[in-house]
Amino acid sequence: MLIDTHAHVNFKAFAEDYNKVLDDALKNNVWVINVGSHLETSQKAIDIANEYKEGVYALAGYHPAHVMNHLDDTRPEEFDINKLEVMLKEEKVVGIGETGLDFFRLPKDREDEIMRKQKEVFQQHLDLAVKYNYPVTCHCRDEREEGIAYREILEMLNDYNGKIKTVIHCFSEDWEIAKKYLEAGIMISFTGICTFNKKAEEVQEVVKNIPLDKMMLETDCPYLSPEPFRGERNEPKNVEHIARKVAGIKGISFEEVAEQTTKNAKEFFKI
Repeated sequence: MLIDTHAHVNFKAFAEDYNKVLDDALKNNVWVINVGSHLETSQKAIDIANEYKEGVYALAGYHPAHVMNHLDDTRPEEFDINKLEVMLKEEKVVGIGETGLDFFRLPKDREDEIMRKQKEVFQQHLDLAVKYNYPVTCHCRDEREEGIAYREILEMLNDYNGKIKTVIHCFSEDWEIAKKYLEAGIMISFTGICTFNKKAEEVQEVVKNIPLDKMMLETDCPYLSPEPFRGERNEPKNVEHIARKVAGIKGISFEEVAEQTTKNAKEFFKI
């Protein structure tokens, strides 16, 4: 058994066949957690989860790129903490996400404003996590060598003194950054990036060094299809290819990776 801890089958890319995609995953013994990026997709994740008795769950949250209108391929949505809080009371919601900080491609003339607003909204997510005792799935992206976003997230989480269970999803940084998160008790999740033949050396080093009980697996579908499916729409069942790559990098069996990462996810999300 495997758990895809971060999927977006609630996105428009799956509008015509989401049931088939999820049924294929379940037939392959893969459970799925669909993750919201704003109100609409969070509600869709909940609606889809409610169609399944077991094996399909939801997270609700606001992706930082949606907080303000600074990217051409995203749309802003006013953060409504009250509406989010209502969603968190749904039975099939097992955590908060995705939330976090995204300091990638910020316009220079609005950089400070956008960073400040993202931190404010992230803080509100963290406060809800404490209130409802929910784990948090964090998005973190930064184009700067000094990794301001990673540092800011770590500092903000440390202010809660370990009260919030957290996973950094789609980890793509180096081992030095990974160690800082692990030292703070934060989990790390890996996508198909670790299977890539090029530009994956840093991530593969993290996979090799990280303790198996500190990691989870995800597809981030429909994005980041693992080898040999790059360029195609990603699906939850492809998490098996990620698990097999992790096993190869760590020199252990696929079964050991599947068993431990499933245990990690079940304990983290209480499913």
